[in-house]
Amino acid sequence: MCRILLIDDDTDILDVYTDALKVSDITTKSASSRKEALTILQWYSPDVIILDYCFPDAMGDTLFKALPRHRAEVIVATGLEAATEPKFRARLLDMGAAYVMQKPVDIEELRAVVRKATRYRHALDILRSTEDYSSGLLLEQLTKSVAVLEETRKAMNGRTQPA
Repeated sequence: MCRILLIDDDTDILDVYTDALKVSDITTKSASSRKEALTILQWYSPDVIILDYCFPDAMGDTLFKALPRHRAEVIVATGLEAATEPKFRARLLDMGAAYVMQKPVDIEELRAVVRKATRYRHALDILRSTEDYSSGLLLEQLTKSVAVLEETRKAMNGRTQPA
């Protein structure tokens, strides 16, 4: 099962994302403010966080820095023109974002990115839970899987959204 936290000050967008991600193995929670998101994160441990970058009271990196990234893959979605600029995207990726998307978000791409982020997160969880880090076929297979997922993530982040 995949747990997703959607964070956006536009409740219509939250509704669209929630509807788009209605699948039997996905549960979503929504937050429409920074404060609400941080409150939810005190009791909810998402696998993936889809984060709007612009909020009325702060820019996304303020909230982004407060997120518990050790556990969740963060997908940043923004309507800023800067999202198509490599330096902006690189800064967010360096901060730990798994992917940066330009709004309006293509729903099929959103679903694909969530699937990739979820597989990546679950592979890392299995790898971290393996007691014997130095041996075993499982570790070798997981290491290869993580490498493939990293390459896929890099390839997907290299694409730019059409204007």
